[in-house]
Amino acid sequence: MDMSAHEVDYLAQAHWHRFQYRLGAMTRLDRGRREVHVAASHDHAGREVTPQRAFGHDTLVIAVGSQSNDFGSMRCCWNRSPTRGASTPA
Repeated sequence: MDMSAHEVDYLAQAHWHRFQYRLGAMTRLDRGRREVHVAASHDHAGREVTPQRAFGHDTLVIAVGSQSNDFGSMRCCWNRSPTRGASTPA
């Protein structure tokens, strides 16, 4: 399955399921005031896209990203190869 053909945008999910999705690096969490502070976001040229901001919350979900790592394993490299199946790893 081509995941990019079947993915659903976070903003669309937020609209359909009545929650707010905010992209940005959290710089501070004020639990007493129930506030999240988020750093400014910049484009590839360094221009500010969204300013530094703070917003209140009722229920807070912090979704941290991740990046895959195959640790140099030949099997992982072979599995993601476009010619997979043409030959087996040594």
